[in-house]
Amino acid sequence: MYAPDPLLPPEIDERPPPHPLLTAFKRVVWTIITLLVILSLLLSLILPLFQRREPRRNPENEIQAHWISNEWSTFSVQ
Repeated sequence: MYAPDPLLPPEIDERPPPHPLLTAFKRVVWTIITLLVILSLLLSLILPLFQRREPRRNPENEIQAHWISNEWSTFSVQ
């Protein structure tokens, strides 16, 4: 590292250091937020695996059922 320039004024931080309880509180809050985000991501990946899927519809079967129902309806009218 370079040595500080003696002609420049040193940087002075006039703010007091944060209270230790405030620092601990921030750490706890960030930890909780991080855990919630990780949990939500895991749930969004895992939950679709356990959801029931509807069986795929076969359009040919639906068309056949449609023609059968029309055949019976016209038969009953005659």
